[in-house]
Amino acid sequence: MLHNQNGQSMYNRQSLHPEKEYGYPGVSGQHVYGASNSNVTDTYPQGHPNSSFQPPPNYYSGNQGQTFQPQSQPPYYSAQSIQSVNQPPLPPMPPIPNHQDFVQRPQQPRLPPMPPMLPGHEGVPPPSYRQPQPPGPFPLPNGANTQINTLHSQQAYQNGPVSRQPQFSQSINADRLPSPIEVIESNRAQCTGPFYTGQRGVVPPLVTTDFISRDQGTCAPCFIRSSLYSVPNSSDLLKTVGIPFSLTISPFAVQHTEDMNVVISDMGPQGPVRCVRCKAYMNPFMNFIDGGRRFQCPLCNGLTEVAAEYFAHLDHTGRRVDAGQRPELCLGSYELLATAEYCKNNQLPLPPAIIFLLDVSQSAIRSGLVQLFCSQFVERILPNLPREKFTSPDMVSPIRLGFITYDHQLHFYTVPRESSSSTQQTSESTDQNNYNSYGKPQMYIVADIEDVFVPTVEGFLIPPDPAIISSILEMIPTQFCTENALNRQPTDSVLGPAIQSGMEALRAANRSGKLFVIHANLPIGEAPGKLKNRDDRRLIGTEKEKV
Repeated sequence: MLHNQNGQSMYNRQSLHPEKEYGYPGVSGQHVYGASNSNVTDTYPQGHPNSSFQPPPNYYSGNQGQTFQPQSQPPYYSAQSIQSVNQPPLPPMPPIPNHQDFVQRPQQPRLPPMPPMLPGHEGVPPPSYRQPQPPGPFPLPNGANTQINTLHSQQAYQNGPVSRQPQFSQSINADRLPSPIEVIESNRAQCTGPFYTGQRGVVPPLVTTDFISRDQGTCAPCFIRSSLYSVPNSSDLLKTVGIPFSLTISPFAVQHTEDMNVVISDMGPQGPVRCVRCKAYMNPFMNFIDGGRRFQCPLCNGLTEVAAEYFAHLDHTGRRVDAGQRPELCLGSYELLATAEYCKNNQLPLPPAIIFLLDVSQSAIRSGLVQLFCSQFVERILPNLPREKFTSPDMVSPIRLGFITYDHQLHFYTVPRESSSSTQQTSESTDQNNYNSYGKPQMYIVADIEDVFVPTVEGFLIPPDPAIISSILEMIPTQFCTENALNRQPTDSVLGPAIQSGMEALRAANRSGKLFVIHANLPIGEAPGKLKNRDDRRLIGTEKEKV
């Protein structure tokens, strides 16, 4: 840095655009933040207003209480020679004589004054270079640079054109939205191989993709799916995301043909092993400690003692040596054999039952519904009865069947056993496949349809034997499909009491099951559950017929 004879600093200044000077006549020496140089001529941008310049507060430690007043000439600057405010301060300067002292004002720096526009230059846009900043022997306080830039953006050139911020459209462009068909097809093309559930950080294929799952300790996506696979770690972040965190659970979903079947786990007479605190079932994430004598739950961190029947030693990695042999320790989906304590009244349930309710009113018989049901039941329905998934096709289904017919009354069909000394439950367990002990079918009529009851339970639910069922199905057309029977058959039928009788039969037999109702016409008979005929047949084909 150069100094003149009076000890004042002299800055070597050059014009930003030497080929295009914006000089003003009569501009001479000027103090720039305490520096004076009378031999410097500088350029000045057009369009600056004429205002008084007020220097920033004095932060120079050597001149406390002193400041330097500018001369009467307007200020001038050079864009190249001015130092940045972020540079370190210059060394101390000697005081300048012939200057008056005044008290330092602790105020924020303002923009330097701008000269008025010259005649003939109105409306000319300002230069494109940045606003010059004051030199740096006096460092500005923190935030001063930011404040100057803010003021510069707010106080634009007063006589120049006003620049507007670009306006962005708030509407959604439909062309930029992803196509769901493209996403589905892309996922199908990418997910060609099997999906291994043990992978971490891998999103499963979409529900529209047909893929094969390999269970590696985590449940397959066909059974459980999550709405979020990157779970927020706080409730506030979850609210910000705006996507609900939910699980879609389908325990009986249809698996892929090449997927492994769900394995049944038998943990012995003690039943399923569970956590004593939160009742969580045994899973591959249980941590066995103390040599395998206890395990820690991953949900509640509770410790549970391992029963002697379920004990196994641990290997060098802390895993049970029989982990690969037990489905509950290596698979994410498995089935359990429930014990009696998980059942109603601490008793194992009996096999389910299916009851068929057949309408034998006059309209049902004339339509051919009764004859069709009785002739096709053994060939079409009986072989397709549900059975256990892993049983052979040659095994007889354990399901029991019952038959009820109804018109304006209820008819129960039973096939009693010839040996009456044994009970029904004992005979089912010891002589399940011996169907020769059943006698001829019998029919019980219940005329009181206001208060429905089951006449008998013994012999009502029969095994799915074709010979026994055929004897019942042959008796039904004989009773209701003859000409004499048709003349006596009522035209109206009931439906509510028939359904109620089927429910009472299942409840009396202490079984679960289903009701299959084969009905032909509107139940308009005088009974509970009667329905009204909304259409008048006399109006059919007339102008009063409802459209």
